[in-house]
Amino acid sequence: MVRRIMRTRVARCIAGCFLLAASATQALACPACKEGFKPGSVEAAAGSAFSMSVMFMLAVPLLIVTSFTVVLVRRMKKVERGEV
Repeated sequence: MVRRIMRTRVARCIAGCFLLAASATQALACPACKEGFKPGSVEAAAGSAFSMSVMFMLAVPLLIVTSFTVVLVRRMKKVERGEV
């Protein structure tokens, strides 16, 4: 029973990866996206800046969650040691 469930999960994961890889060519089908990723093109600087802004926007929630988790863990350790 467990093996069948695991085989099903692995098969779904492989199918999902295949579909994701197959759709990658369609993701770059947008003309603006293609120009933004071509090195040396006029729009390359704007594409690079856009990519960096997306990275910063993705990093901020991660930083907030990490900071909150670190503070929470430190306070829990203080409570366990009786330093509160």
